[in-house]
Amino acid sequence: MRIPKSLKEVLVKDYIQINKIRSAEYENPFTRTIDLLCIFNDRKDVLKCKPSELAVDLSHLLEEPSRILKRNFTINGKNYAIVNHVNDLEAGQYMSFTTYLKGFADNPNVHIDQMPDILASVIYPVDKNNKVMAIEPSYYRNLSDDIRNTVTIDEIYGVAVFFCNLSRSLMQTTQDYLNQKLENMTEQSKTAILEVAKDLESDGVGLPHSITSVMETLQKDLTTKK
Repeated sequence: MRIPKSLKEVLVKDYIQINKIRSAEYENPFTRTIDLLCIFNDRKDVLKCKPSELAVDLSHLLEEPSRILKRNFTINGKNYAIVNHVNDLEAGQYMSFTTYLKGFADNPNVHIDQMPDILASVIYPVDKNNKVMAIEPSYYRNLSDDIRNTVTIDEIYGVAVFFCNLSRSLMQTTQDYLNQKLENMTEQSKTAILEVAKDLESDGVGLPHSITSVMETLQKDLTTKK
C-alpha cells in the first residue's frame, strides 16, 4: 500500500483532497485514516486490509506545506517563473487571480481549492535565459492541469499563500479606487466596466479584446470631459 513519506511526494491534486479531509469532522478517527489512504490507493484494496494493517501514522500528511517562496519552476518539462511585481501582470491575469480569490472571506481554503487556476494566472513560461515566452490561447488551462497533476504541493504552496495574502490587500485597494472612479464616469463607461466584470467572472481566459474595448471607452470618456 502506497503511503507518501512526506508532502514532497504529494501532488497538488492529492493535497486538495487531503485538505478537505483535514477540515472535515470525523466521529471515528479510523474513518479519516481510511479516507486518507484511499487518496493514494484503490478504495477496495484499502477496505480489504485488517484494522491492524491500517494502524499507521499519517499526521505528516495533515501538516501545512512549506511556505518557502520559489520563483522558478520546472513543470511537466517546461520552465516557468512567477511575476516579480503585481504590475507585471496583464489585466486579464490580475483580474483572473483576484476573481478566483474573491471568496476568501467566506472560504479560507479557497487558495487551496482553486490553487491550480490561481497559480496559472501568476506564472509565466520562460526560456533557458529566464526570458518570458509568448503565451498561447490554451496556456492557462494547460498549465492549470499540469500544476494539478504533476507538481508536488511542497514545491508550490508558498506561491499560493503569497498571492493569496497579496490579493486580499489589492482587492480592497482596487475596489476603493473603482468606487471613486465610477462616481465620475459616464453611463457608457460604467456599462463597459460591468460587462467586462461579468466576462471575467465567467472566464478569466482570453480577455484582451474585452479589456481593450474598455480602455478605448474610458479613453473616449476622459477625452470628452476635457
